[in-house]
This record gives sequence, C-alpha cells and structure tokens, in this order.
Amino acid sequence: MTTIKDLHSAQAQSARKGQIDETRRDSKPSREETTATAQQGDSVKISSAGAQLTNISEALENVPVVNSALVSRIQGAVDSGSYQVSSERIAEKVITSELEKLSATPDQ
Repeated sequence: MTTIKDLHSAQAQSARKGQIDETRRDSKPSREETTATAQQGDSVKISSAGAQLTNISEALENVPVVNSALVSRIQGAVDSGSYQVSSERIAEKVITSELEKLSATPDQ
C-alpha cells in the first residue's frame, strides 16, 4: 500500500527529474557533437530506479485526488453537529510541520 510519505517522495523525485529534463533541453549539443556521439555507439540503459519511478508514476495516476469516503464521513459529522475539533491536536500538527520545515531548510 502506498503511503502519503511515499507519494510525496515520488512527487519530489518527479520534480527533480523535470528539472533535469529542463536542463537537458536548454543545453542541446551541436550537430557535430550529435553525429560524433552517434558514431561512437552510445547506448542508454534504464536503471531499476527508473523502472521504480515509472511504477510509482503509474500508481499515482490511479490514486484519486480526493478521498470521497473521508470527505463524506466528515461532511456527515459536520452536518449532524458531532464533528469535534481538537485545538491541542491542531497545535501539535502545526508545530510538527514547522519543525520539519526548519530541519529541512539548509543553514544560511
């Protein structure tokens, strides 16, 4: 089962791949370089990491953007007045999130 952490990791990898692809597009080789490379017989091999990225990408395509069952359950609780908000839980999540951001930020 794919977790949210796995999905975020896959998105980050995909974003990095997009940056690499963008760099490659910006720095096109000259016709002479392309011909020389083709004559040398270069080949391309896709690593197991590339295959994993493809599998993750395909899995992400099948994951709904919204968890309809969860939304319906919460909507029902709100409508009935039984939905309870825990300010302590919200505060813990906000603090944890900010601490994670601070630890991920490189020192300046």
